[in-house]
Amino acid sequence: MPAAPTINYFDERDAKVQWNGVRDNGLEVDMFELQRLTIGHTWETLGAWSILMRDMCFEFHPKDLLPATNYSFRIRAHNVAGWGPPSEGSAWFQTYFSVPSKPERPREILWDGHILTLGWKHKPGIKDSSHDNGSPIISYEVQRRELSVNEQLTKWKTVFELKDKICEFKEAEPLALERWFRVRAKNAKGYSEWSEEGHFLLRRLSVAEKEETKKRGKKGKRKTRKITMLKSHAISKLIKIGSGGGDKNNKFKKLMNAASATKGETK
Repeated sequence: MPAAPTINYFDERDAKVQWNGVRDNGLEVDMFELQRLTIGHTWETLGAWSILMRDMCFEFHPKDLLPATNYSFRIRAHNVAGWGPPSEGSAWFQTYFSVPSKPERPREILWDGHILTLGWKHKPGIKDSSHDNGSPIISYEVQRRELSVNEQLTKWKTVFELKDKICEFKEAEPLALERWFRVRAKNAKGYSEWSEEGHFLLRRLSVAEKEETKKRGKKGKRKTRKITMLKSHAISKLIKIGSGGGDKNNKFKKLMNAASATKGETK
């Protein structure tokens, strides 16, 4: 059985794995098989050993590793008699964190005739371990461009740097205006790629459309205030109830259930 391979180098997405030659039961080895075991951020994401390569060599450079992810490698040798048992696994190591994944295209949430509300999703891609790739998101940068008076596209201009995945941009009431927005994420490693462009055609709303938009906005604010009040009421009751008997605990559960039910209505 060969000795466990060693990890001589690793970075965000690649590593250098090396091992020594062996004689298996007195016979010359003609091939090695390299296997990999992956763990994500938790032990629940422990996978199975997978085969990376089979070749007569003594090192390998896997370049498909994910950032902020734990790995171990092992090898087994082959000769004319067949495959021998695998070695012990190498020492576990975690790749370095990397820049965030690419956010999705910004989309329109609401246009009330004056303010455009934008939002976007941020999920990991196939080459990412998570949307932040191991380093918390610091901010999102939002850029905007438009058609100029001579119908030429203007240069991208940064209009927001914020932590939320939603923003509001105030526009003069238009007859029809074309706008483009894009977004990128930032963490301690740097910036992600820019998202795809979100294209928005803003038009003047009718009186009826403006009224309907106002109603939608007020309804959302009322629900938010109601949830906040219910939660505050439940917390104050808990302080009074303390660690009392069953009846008092049941009262607190009813208060929290009421808050949760109200929260569900907004989803």
